[in-house]
Amino acid sequence: REDPAGTLAHIKELVHAALDKAGTALEDVVGIGVSVPSPVDVKQTGQLSPEVLPAWKDVNIVRAVEETFGLPTFVDNDANLGALAELWWGAGQGGDDLAFVKIGTGVGCGLIVNGDVYRGVAGFAGELGHMSIVDASGSREVDPRGRLTALVGAEQIVSEARRRLPEYPDSTLASDEAILSVRSIGQAAAEGDELATQIMTEAGHYLGVAIANLLNILNPKTVVLGGAIASAG
Repeated sequence: REDPAGTLAHIKELVHAALDKAGTALEDVVGIGVSVPSPVDVKQTGQLSPEVLPAWKDVNIVRAVEETFGLPTFVDNDANLGALAELWWGAGQGGDDLAFVKIGTGVGCGLIVNGDVYRGVAGFAGELGHMSIVDASGSREVDPRGRLTALVGAEQIVSEARRRLPEYPDSTLASDEAILSVRSIGQAAAEGDELATQIMTEAGHYLGVAIANLLNILNPKTVVLGGAIASAG
């Protein structure tokens, strides 16, 4: 998020690691795809959202990767590519309409409509995290409490667990070895931990409201949940 140069160097390492693992030469590769946690404007290829990733404002990720490898490079939002992966290899095989909801730092949604990714007029379709779930009309905050990301995003889930820990001294999350993350809280909930179950139940409620609205608007055949929160079951 904060280190474009380091990230681009890491991309280079990962590409070479993938080629080594596959036993494939770079000359045999037809193109490179890069998944990014940012809206992508299809009219400005390679530019990431300066609102979401301000450190990347002056970095064209497509140009940088193409100059490194000399191969055509394509960039898309991570939720869109998650939806595409489900269409090709997962729950959406056969071309059925599908929504892939990715819950991470924020909440994004990749949409498959009539067998193709639906992007909207400028590539911003599926920003489910900005959907208002509870009334926050009086809020003056830049990130109002009522939107979905502020209710089920990773930062909110972890901070809520940390806030309630004193009330649950017997929780597995309260042990000295516990590292609070969405994944660890989800795993604890799956194992029956009371605090973790309570937090994930609340997050699941808000997420359910958003998905119900999504179903009413687009009526996809399948909804797939992705991200660490999905481990909560």
